Amino acid sequence: MPRPRVVLALLSLAALLAGCAPTSGSGNSAGDFRGDQRAVATIVEDLESAASKGDQDRICRTLLAPDLVRRLSSPARGCPAAVEHALKNSDTFSLDVQTVRISGDTATARVKVENGDRDRFATIGLSRPRPSAGWQIARLPLTQTAAR
Repeated sequence: MPRPRVVLALLSLAALLAGCAPTSGSGNSAGDFRGDQRAVATIVEDLESAASKGDQDRICRTLLAPDLVRRLSSPARGCPAAVEHALKNSDTFSLDVQTVRISGDTATARVKVENGDRDRFATIGLSRPRPSAGWQIARLPLTQTAAR
C-alpha cells in the first residue's frame, strides 16, 4: 500500500500536470520577469514543455528537487513511472506564471492553469541547493479553481 505522502505527492503532480500540453495560445510568461525571477519562471515553463513531450525522465532528472523525486518514488515504481502515470491522465491546458517571490534559496511561483472555461491557480515551491545552482521544483500543491 502506498505511503500517504507518496499518494499526496502523486495527486499533486497529477493535478498540476494534468495535461501540461500547451494550447495554441500558450505564451512565454518567463519573458515577463528578469534575473532570478525569470530563472524560476523558466523552470515552470520547462516543466510544461517536458510534460507536453512526455519527457518524464527529464522532469525527474533535472526539474524536480531530489527530495520531491524521493517522495514521488516508491519501491514499486520510480519517479519516471509516477510522472508517466500522472501524464497519462492529462487534458490540454497551459501554465502561465503570474508572480514569482524569492527568499534566499527558496522561491514560489503562482501559476494560472488554463483549462477550457475554468482557470485554476497553484503555487509551486522551488529551491536551489546553493546560489550557483539552478532552481528545481520542490513542492507541487493541489490546484484551486478560480471563480468566474
